[in-house]
Amino acid sequence: MYLKSISLNINREREGAKMKKKSIDRACYVNILPNLYINEPSDGLILTDKISKIHYELATDTPCDRSDLTCLNTDYQNSNLNILMEIKGNLSFTHIVRDSHGFIFAVEIADL
Repeated sequence: MYLKSISLNINREREGAKMKKKSIDRACYVNILPNLYINEPSDGLILTDKISKIHYELATDTPCDRSDLTCLNTDYQNSNLNILMEIKGNLSFTHIVRDSHGFIFAVEIADL
């Protein structure tokens, strides 16, 4: 049931993306932190998906280069990005995604 609702939300976002052109303007690399290390000091920002209980460490000091952004935008336009989490709040990133190669990024999806 949960996976079905995620795919419906992603499809709605994709339909909206077709009406309004969107692109990924910025991104940073993300690591998944095991529960064992969640209380250890971290160099990056840590976000927790409360539903799946996965801890994401954003390497905000290491922005993606242009080639990574190009690949992310290509995956996004071809509907090959797997949106793992929507980021709420006052951050410069809007989603945590997995690309077609299995790498995880925090991205800002913005209107063109």
